[in-house]
Amino acid sequence: MVFSKHLTNFLLAFVPDALIAWAYVKLSDGGWPEFWYVMIALQALYFVLWLKQAGWSWLLYWIYQRRTMADSMEKFFREHKFPAPEAWVGGLDDYLDQILLDDDAPTKLKATASFEKGTLNGMKLAQRYSLVMMMESATRLAMSSYRRNPAKPEVENPVAAPTAEDVLGMSKDELETVAWLADWGLRFWIFEDYKRSFERLTKSKAEMYANVLEMFERRIVQNLLHETETDKQRRFDRSENRMHNIWQAYPS
Repeated sequence: MVFSKHLTNFLLAFVPDALIAWAYVKLSDGGWPEFWYVMIALQALYFVLWLKQAGWSWLLYWIYQRRTMADSMEKFFREHKFPAPEAWVGGLDDYLDQILLDDDAPTKLKATASFEKGTLNGMKLAQRYSLVMMMESATRLAMSSYRRNPAKPEVENPVAAPTAEDVLGMSKDELETVAWLADWGLRFWIFEDYKRSFERLTKSKAEMYANVLEMFERRIVQNLLHETETDKQRRFDRSENRMHNIWQAYPS
């Protein structure tokens, strides 16, 4: 299928030349020999023009454009924080593959490499082989210089470690309240004087603190759906006993 398509395009390219040769034969009252002479002359002319253009382009490239193109590429690598080329990298195509296959490369860098690789493949599909060869040659020169002094790699912002508020789903004030209750409970059970000087809480504040403790006990369970029945019953009993003590302490 691909071969037939290329063959069709090849034959269609000769249609304008054949029309020119046919017109020459008609005007000169010639025959088939003259037709083929014109066809060969046209192909020779095209070849000479292509040779002249290609030769001049490559001459200019080797005189000064290669160095200019290499400097531009090295500047591009440095601006986009490209990593140093590996030892196995032989050209631009390999260099872009190195970045795309690196799992640790930043997403932004991979997107840039993917865009450039698409541009390079587009030139190949357009049969701009001479330009691709020039770019490959300039890339090797640019990589030789860039490998010795690469840009510092761009590090993506690390994900901040979750805070206690994120993990437990409780505000800072609620967590500080739990710490305060635990601290006072420790003092109450260690020092005898605190039992006599302990300032009694109001009923509303005692209920509020009880709710905070109950919330804390729920939050520290990693997965409520997978909590064992024993642990669940123990947690419910503590909550019930806590509220029962409050009702006894504040009968009114």
